[in-house]
Amino acid sequence: MEKTREVLHLKSMQRLQTLSGLLDSWFVIPGTRIRFGFDALLGLIPVAGDVVSLLVSLVIFREALSQRVSRKILLRMLGNFVFDAVLGSIPIAGDVFDVFSRVNLKNFNLLLNEVGLTAEDLVSPEFRNSN
Repeated sequence: MEKTREVLHLKSMQRLQTLSGLLDSWFVIPGTRIRFGFDALLGLIPVAGDVVSLLVSLVIFREALSQRVSRKILLRMLGNFVFDAVLGSIPIAGDVFDVFSRVNLKNFNLLLNEVGLTAEDLVSPEFRNSN
């Protein structure tokens, strides 16, 4: 039973890792090392894009709540969301900010550290053993 719970926890964290990557760093601007994700693209749609992006981002926060992370980490995550929402709502400058802020990856890493995992822990064992 405990092993099943651990596997489900790792799968959940892998999904959050994928989600934060999709939102913040899925694409690369050709000829540069600048990465951006769907958060920046959604930000191009006035108001609705920012709302949708925030709602999707809250999935990471919800997982932090279910993992019972410390109040300090929850407040940092909320602060990141508020900062992103406020600056992201500024026309044009907010869109540029969304490319570089990577709030979802920051919040995911806060959660990952708080639960005592590393990104390497999320690599499937079959991949880890093949190297």
